[in-house]
Amino acid sequence: MFHDRALGVAEICREVCKHIKHSGHHRWRADLANLSRCYRLLSNTALDVLWDELDSIEPLLKLLPSYQEVQKPTRRRVQTIYTIVEPIDVVHWTVFDKYSRRIHKLRFKPPRHIDPVVYSTLHKYKDGSLLPSLRILEWERDDRPFTGDMAKEMLPFLSPSLRRINILTSCHPDHSLAEVIEDDDLHNFLGALPRCSPSLENLNLIGHMPQVPLDFVTEFKAITSLHIGNIIMGECQLTGPILQELSTRPLLSHLTLDVTSLRVDDVSGWKGFPALRSLEITDGRFIIVSCLLDSLSTTTLSSFSMSTSKPGFWDDCGPLFESLARFAPSLRSLTLATEATPSSDINKNIPISLITPLLSLSALTHFHFSFQHITLRLMDADTRTLASSYPSLISLYLLHTTGLTVHSLPTLARHCPHLSRIYIDTLNVYERPTLQDVPVLQHGLKELGFRCSFVRNAFVLARVLDRVFPSLGELREVPKEVRDFILEFQAIREEEREREKQSLVHLSGVVKVL
Repeated sequence: MFHDRALGVAEICREVCKHIKHSGHHRWRADLANLSRCYRLLSNTALDVLWDELDSIEPLLKLLPSYQEVQKPTRRRVQTIYTIVEPIDVVHWTVFDKYSRRIHKLRFKPPRHIDPVVYSTLHKYKDGSLLPSLRILEWERDDRPFTGDMAKEMLPFLSPSLRRINILTSCHPDHSLAEVIEDDDLHNFLGALPRCSPSLENLNLIGHMPQVPLDFVTEFKAITSLHIGNIIMGECQLTGPILQELSTRPLLSHLTLDVTSLRVDDVSGWKGFPALRSLEITDGRFIIVSCLLDSLSTTTLSSFSMSTSKPGFWDDCGPLFESLARFAPSLRSLTLATEATPSSDINKNIPISLITPLLSLSALTHFHFSFQHITLRLMDADTRTLASSYPSLISLYLLHTTGLTVHSLPTLARHCPHLSRIYIDTLNVYERPTLQDVPVLQHGLKELGFRCSFVRNAFVLARVLDRVFPSLGELREVPKEVRDFILEFQAIREEEREREKQSLVHLSGVVKVL
């Protein structure tokens, strides 16, 4: 038969099974399982797709008859857990091993009802990884910090085939760990990570962990993305030698760091990171970040983000802005969401002239500017300067600003035709705008957000917004009466379009009759 010959092609079989998986039906797993039992030509491919990606290790454990429920007494009550109660025979282990080799991605949040000893027990039956074909491991324990106990649970899953590891643990500091000087089990795990997974390309560590050295990250030779900026420790362990060693990695393109512990000498006098395209700083002083930017040899930096909880001095921001201006040809996304302490109360309100170097970043598509304790003063004329500097802008977030009025919005619309999202934390709407001064535009803005303490005339403000941005879909923090008027205007406009369509249909019918 023709369909038998077609299903004899592996690529066609895989596409059929993928279509079932991505159909959106809640019983797709059962459908693939039934298909593997009923149709020999699709059996292996259906099993490959069925086991390719798991959200839990439990379906694999249930293949073992020795994986059973037991009662474990605790101080308060008897707890029901699952564990390996007897040795695993060869037949059952062969079945377990056959299906474990089909798993390529594991999103794992270890259940509390599974005894952690299960993983180390299974590891005794195999020399290598429990999942030898695993490429992506996502390990989540939001109820615990990252300690040696968790590392021992993860160790059996490390595989030479791994390309990405995401470890997300509790981000709430455990003060009991403050007394832990060294966690040997965790230290051994991190040291074994480059040896067990030498081809790792993406490593994300997020959460709280004891103080351990970060020198293990320099052992990854094929690393392309490294996220170690959201590790909460008693003291940051990133040092100058570690950073310089990382800077020699030719494939490293995405980097997230906490540079709090670094000194100026650690980030000066060398050049590195030739392939870096994205840099995110989660904490650190302005002067350190500025020196780090000056040390980058890349010419393709397209994204920079800095969000620090430790206040810096506004006077140190000038060198940072100058360093960023060096990447004007390539920088597409800029996020500055941090704190800055003014030199005096008089300098809390800053004019746009103090961020002039940032206005040279003409290729920006995303601009997020927010400095706590500092207010950016933007008059309507300044809005024209800002908007004309970024003609390709898609999203704009301006927090801690003053001076912006409703008249600034048409200026943004004219000079930034691709804008899709605007959020301004404070918009001056005290002055009642006249509709004659507001042009009718066909701008495609989808999301608009602003705060205002008082609206003199909600109807007029809604008319102004609707004339400039007729396609608005999401309105954030906009007063309810303004939002209701805008929705009403859009509904009326939709009714008019429907009438025009019906009129055209009727007219075409008349023409045919004539």
